Amino acid sequence: MYECIAFFQDISYEPELEKLIEEHGYESVQVLDYLKQWDCGCNEDESEEEPWGSADDVCYHNDGYIVSYNTYLDYIGLCREIKQVRRRL
Repeated sequence: MYECIAFFQDISYEPELEKLIEEHGYESVQVLDYLKQWDCGCNEDESEEEPWGSADDVCYHNDGYIVSYNTYLDYIGLCREIKQVRRRL
């Protein structure tokens, strides 16, 4: 299960994000940290399916965050994998 945290279409509308991508790349910790500011931890937008497309590039981070982006369509998104807790019966 995944929680969708942030999605930006047309990155030029976010100059700070655009600058971080130009300087450090889409998969950098700096870009991840910028996107994480929208993580309120409220799990409001959850999906059981991967919220990125088959043509997207995906970067997995150790803390469960996943950055997906598509340079052709000019967007970037952040989601977090939500671990399911299995109960014993």
